[in-house]
Amino acid sequence: MMAVMAESRSAPSPERLLSIIELQNAIIAAGMNSDEVMGLVVERAGTLTGASGSVVALTEADEIVTRAAAGSARLTVGQRAAKASVPSGRAIVERGPVRGDDSLAVPLLYGLHALIASR
Repeated sequence: MMAVMAESRSAPSPERLLSIIELQNAIIAAGMNSDEVMGLVVERAGTLTGASGSVVALTEADEIVTRAAAGSARLTVGQRAAKASVPSGRAIVERGPVRGDDSLAVPLLYGLHALIASR
């Protein structure tokens, strides 16, 4: 986890940037729906970060709901938690990365709006 935090402060490698561009191209070319996109994102997030598990969680009112998960986090799909009680919720509120006991939550932002959190 610390390696991911340290690496996020430096410029990404050309290989990592190429992986992200390839992911974007795959999403565009396939015409995927939102569930398919979230599934692809969690699979690639684990690969890009070396994490054993990854999730995409959406905000619904005052809750965070896990909508897609991969690896060791696969069983968390559908789980709900109060936004203030989990790192992904705090990441959205704080608009930046939040480290939990065994996780790193990063909000995905579009302009001024936090859309989803990945942890």
